[in-house]
Amino acid sequence: MKSKFLLAAFIALTISALAVGIAFAGWDAIKNSGYAVTTNWHGVDVPGGQVVVVTAGTTDMSVTTIRFIWRSPDGNTVVWNETVPVSGPLVAPAVPVNAPQEIVDWANSNNGVRYLYAQNSHAPSEVGDWGVQAIFLRTLRTRGNAQIDFVVRATSFNLVPETPWGPVAIAATFLGALGLFVFRKKLPPFRAQGTK
Repeated sequence: MKSKFLLAAFIALTISALAVGIAFAGWDAIKNSGYAVTTNWHGVDVPGGQVVVVTAGTTDMSVTTIRFIWRSPDGNTVVWNETVPVSGPLVAPAVPVNAPQEIVDWANSNNGVRYLYAQNSHAPSEVGDWGVQAIFLRTLRTRGNAQIDFVVRATSFNLVPETPWGPVAIAATFLGALGLFVFRKKLPPFRAQGTK
């Protein structure tokens, strides 16, 4: 009975983890604020050695460049700091090259929206939670003594160690071990010949 409970709990936790991993809304922020940033790995762990493409977009046509600041998992170390000129404007449903499905879905449901974008990509090697800031730099506007020239948005991703067989093999091994554990619990104890 206890093993059935453990198996049911494992299945429930697995389904919950998958549901949480899928629930995200990054690029949709462009509807309300006019600015958004996401990655091609948004909501999914990044295996080591993979390229992460960060896409930043805006409906603010005064933006001229976007600065991408990549911070390592310690949160303090800036690994890359690069400024990229914007491209476009694109009109949805058109999307940038290398756009993740999140942007494709947004563009298909927001026909006619004009937006600018920029992309920056790297293959991080340090395992952990990375943060990327996108700083949208606009043509300088003066308001009194203050100059309003930027807006900041951020995204993050989790880099996990690279495995030679991949996550599917790890999950299969785990499930096999769990199955063996449950199966062994049902067998009578082994006794060598000649013992009582």
